[in-house]
Amino acid sequence: MKKITITIAVFAVIVAACGASAGTTDNPRKVEIDANDFAFDPDAIDITEGETIEFVISNTGAIAHEFRIMNQDEIDEHLEAGHEEGHDEESGDEMSGDEMAMEDVVIEVEPGESATVTVTFDDADHQARFACLIEGHYESGMHGDFNFGG
Repeated sequence: MKKITITIAVFAVIVAACGASAGTTDNPRKVEIDANDFAFDPDAIDITEGETIEFVISNTGAIAHEFRIMNQDEIDEHLEAGHEEGHDEESGDEMSGDEMAMEDVVIEVEPGESATVTVTFDDADHQARFACLIEGHYESGMHGDFNFGG
């Protein structure tokens, strides 16, 4: 009987951890992302439409990285333009830590540094992805997906 009780208790803890509630403007869900050379960990994040998420991006790599939220069409346009279109060098510092629409997210993170940005996914674009669009980084695998539910 004791073995069954322990199993049920462990299962309850796992279910509670997996069923984390969606973040709100007053209480955003915190998602930590490791940006390294050349990947994001995790490379997929579950999102609920209308959810507010505080992303904490830590650069554990040896070179600078960025965290952008864009849809695949915008990423493709950026890549086709040779990484010149849509890159606003001044926006990273200015937006760090502010709540913003997902299409405005461009955060630059130097090696050994961390940056925080809070995003509300009001009008969730089901093609939204996150990526580092510094030349060569995306092509090396530095991108990830949002899995939208609800």
